[in-house]
Parts: sequence; C-alpha cells; structure tokens
Amino acid sequence: MEDKIMRFLAYDGKISVVCANTTNLVEKARKIHDLSPLATDCSGVRELLGDSEYGIVIESSTDAICNSMKKVLDEPEYHEEYAALIGERSKAIKLEVRMKAIEKCLV
Repeated sequence: MEDKIMRFLAYDGKISVVCANTTNLVEKARKIHDLSPLATDCSGVRELLGDSEYGIVIESSTDAICNSMKKVLDEPEYHEEYAALIGERSKAIKLEVRMKAIEKCLV
C-alpha cells in the first residue's frame, strides 16, 4: 500500500476534510531509527493499535513511558513481535474505507 493524502470539501466548502495514510513513511522511519511501536493513549491510538494488540499503548505519564521503554530495551523479542504485528495491522487499515465513512456522515 502506498502512502497518500485525500482531501475533499463538503457543505459548499464550509467543511474541509483531509485524511492521510502515512503508514509506509512511519514504518520506514521506525526501521531506520530501530524504534518500537510505543504510543501514549490519546485520541485515535486505540483505534489503530487496539488494546496493545498491534503496538504498545501506554498512559501519558513519565513513569509509564519510562517503564515501557525499559521493557522494550530489556526484552528485544518484545520489540520484534510488535514490529511484525504493526506491519500486519497496516494492511487492515484502508484509507478509502475511512474516507467513505466520513463522506457518509456528511451526506
């Protein structure tokens, strides 16, 4: 799947919607920097990663972030497992499906 940006206007230009699928870009950066899929629990994260099914979803606190980073550093297999899972998850998330859902809401 290639990265893409989709834009459209609704209600005579009063609403502008922009959706971007940057999975490949983010995954490439993650591999270059050898990062783990850690994400703080904020808007949209659980939709993408589930309840830590496809990445490590943590609360937005210094302790939680530090503990999760330490776990990934201490247990390399943890990092590798999630790296493989997020690759699979990206195949299941289709930008076109999300755009159709948004269009349906606005019509």
